[in-house]
Amino acid sequence: MGPAEMVLAGLSPVLAAGWLMQCRMRRESRQRESLIREQIAFVESRHEELREAYLGQEQTQVELRRKVTQLTALHQAGLLFSATLDETRCLSVFWKRSRTICIRPCHGVDVRSVASCHSACARDRSFG
Repeated sequence: MGPAEMVLAGLSPVLAAGWLMQCRMRRESRQRESLIREQIAFVESRHEELREAYLGQEQTQVELRRKVTQLTALHQAGLLFSATLDETRCLSVFWKRSRTICIRPCHGVDVRSVASCHSACARDRSFG
């Protein structure tokens, strides 16, 4: 056996072990990549569920704000009616000042117009 054959015989177990290690590492790498892909898919689906829940909460919050605004306007109108003696005059001033009020669900209520109407009625105590 010559020196080249001896080197080859000595290196063949090392080369075989290296090749086996590479195969094993590739297989483990593929398994890790598969696990990562599964985790990414789960996280993306969970993210979508949370986004939909958040949008539902935002919609509910918008609706609640609209209801609060409407109820505030109605409360201020009630204060206006109770603060005046002449209801006809009060209604007249209210309708003149509250042209921007819309209590339909698709619109908000302009509380400032109700408040300005209330202050106008409160200032105008003569009702004459």
